[in-house]
Amino acid sequence: MFENKNASVIRGVFILFVSLAMELFDVFLMIAMVGLIASMIGLAVYVVLLSYLEQAEAFSISIGQGHLWKKVYVPRRLAPHLEDILMSHFEYYRSLSVVDQKRFQSRLAVALKRLKIISRDQLVITDEMRVLVAASLVKLTFGYRRFLIAGFTNIILYPSEYYSHATKSTNKGETHFSGMVVLSWEDTLSGIQITNDNLHLAIHEFSHALWLALVRDKGVDLRLKLYQDEWKRLIAEPNNILRWKAKGFLRPYAFTNAMELFACAVETFFESPKELNQTHPELYKVMRKILNQDLLKMQRA
Repeated sequence: MFENKNASVIRGVFILFVSLAMELFDVFLMIAMVGLIASMIGLAVYVVLLSYLEQAEAFSISIGQGHLWKKVYVPRRLAPHLEDILMSHFEYYRSLSVVDQKRFQSRLAVALKRLKIISRDQLVITDEMRVLVAASLVKLTFGYRRFLIAGFTNIILYPSEYYSHATKSTNKGETHFSGMVVLSWEDTLSGIQITNDNLHLAIHEFSHALWLALVRDKGVDLRLKLYQDEWKRLIAEPNNILRWKAKGFLRPYAFTNAMELFACAVETFFESPKELNQTHPELYKVMRKILNQDLLKMQRA
């Protein structure tokens, strides 16, 4: 008799426990569903807002504006010895106004943290190498709001020319769709020190990375998206290619393919802007739009 009562009590407690557990489960399920719905609504609002902001930025760019972002950034100062490297070895930085130098330093500080430089063939990575490689990237994208190239943060640095197992050839540099940029330090430094030969290895390879990021549609500045068709129309015109070849201002390697033409045109834009504008004004104009930089105005300043 007592055993039956105990069994009934245990059964009742068990049923009560199961009932409470089911009630709690229902409450947690409801909270989870509300949270999921709220997250979905938040994501939808974010996507719509992002779309409207991009449209607004595109319109602003189309009417010659879209520069407000240059005044909005977190000031970051380089360590004195890194700033000395920049001032001593990077002519582009010296040519900037004091205001733009501050913005350049802020971006370079971010790039130094984000870029991972990996040595090969026992090369010892120095601060000079880190600063000058990162500064080359900042120089290329200085006219962009989004100045880092998404997916291209790993830089392999060789002492000099190297044998590439990917291309089965001896190279000075290469850029892979997977996101790897490979550079010869000897040629990188030469490209930075000699500023009038239209050869700048780091700018060349980072230009490849820029275009590959556009192809991947990942982390590329809106200006490149907006003006890519203008560039494509320009190089699709056979007479343009024939005229550029005939004048001989762009090096022959530029006409290997469309990717090399873009990278070589960017190098020439930075190294010989006045001559490029005089020889191929239509090319200078498109480069100025794509990169949002006017080197002629910089030289006159």
